[in-house]
Amino acid sequence: MRAAPWAALISWVSLSFCLLLPSSARAQNPLSGFNPATLAGETRGVFLEARAFCAENTLTLQPLLIGDQKKRPFRPGSSNTADGAWKTASGLIWHGWKFAALYRGEIYLKANRDTLEILRLIDQKKNLPVGREYKIDIQARGFSAFGVEVSKGMKFNILVPGLTAGFTARYLQGEMIQEGKIEGRIIPVSKKSYNFDLSIDYVYDDNLVYDRLETIPGTGTGYSFDFGLQYVMNTWFRGEILCRDIGGRMFWKDVPYTDANASSKNREYDSQGYQIYRPTIRGYESYKDYVQKIPLKTDILISCQAGPFALTPSVSFIDSRPFPWIDLSYRRVSHRRGKNFSLHTGYNPDYRAYSLGVAYGKVSLTISGSDTDINTTQFLGLMLSLQYPW
Repeated sequence: MRAAPWAALISWVSLSFCLLLPSSARAQNPLSGFNPATLAGETRGVFLEARAFCAENTLTLQPLLIGDQKKRPFRPGSSNTADGAWKTASGLIWHGWKFAALYRGEIYLKANRDTLEILRLIDQKKNLPVGREYKIDIQARGFSAFGVEVSKGMKFNILVPGLTAGFTARYLQGEMIQEGKIEGRIIPVSKKSYNFDLSIDYVYDDNLVYDRLETIPGTGTGYSFDFGLQYVMNTWFRGEILCRDIGGRMFWKDVPYTDANASSKNREYDSQGYQIYRPTIRGYESYKDYVQKIPLKTDILISCQAGPFALTPSVSFIDSRPFPWIDLSYRRVSHRRGKNFSLHTGYNPDYRAYSLGVAYGKVSLTISGSDTDINTTQFLGLMLSLQYPW
């Protein structure tokens, strides 16, 4: 919240859009992850993979791209979310093992209706409803990190024919952290000014809520684990389950934080007479060690194939929130070249988002969006997978 509290929300969401790059050619859900169980039977190769999405249910993504704050549709609900995650990785596959260097991040935001309504009015400098009390509630959780990971896929054909399992262990070196909450109230006292009293409990690398001078970002290290299963019954049925970031933690050292009250005790105004957000801070600004929990994710997938067509419904649970996805694909085998060619399309009912992708051999690309018009889209996603066997 620099120029206004709304700027913090825009800035936080912008972080999730910095890299729209994605992991596996086997699943076209941009919210899912790489299942190490699919490594069983892989021999040797090098790879590059990327996967990301950015989504929100209240505004469009258009202001994040071109900065036009006034034309965007506005559809607030009782609970409003903005979510984003990205990961790029590259490395080596060696007889069921996978070694990768990676860069990943995620940001999850939640705000109530009152918060978005008043912040939008302030941001666009519209007349304020005098005397109305707006209850403020914003929560954010996010981080980004560089790291390395090791995965292994194994067959269990003796116990259960068609069953494979896999695990991933990763080490992370923290780059960015944004985690905290803002609660309180804002009450307009005129058409262009307002009282506010906000409680801030906030850990960060860069303070997006208000200007804090001379902060030094902390350092962080962390880890997480994935475990996946894949069951191939026959040529027409396949099921997968993947648990990601099991026990995931980031351990931050000397990270900036604020535990304080922000109020409108002192006011400043612009040339149009509209109040400028300049909070009076009373409380603590310091540095501390902080343990950040990485949200658990679970992906469940079922694929049914009939001839060259396959129907693949899936759902990703991110911090207990379900994100369903359904794919329809067409695959053709080139007998002369010995490679598979496939086209696929998908749909997400939450954001009314569609995906369109193509795969040839070990190369796959999928693009997702809720609308072809950037002025109305609420979902953007991209997946890319390249693998070169040798």
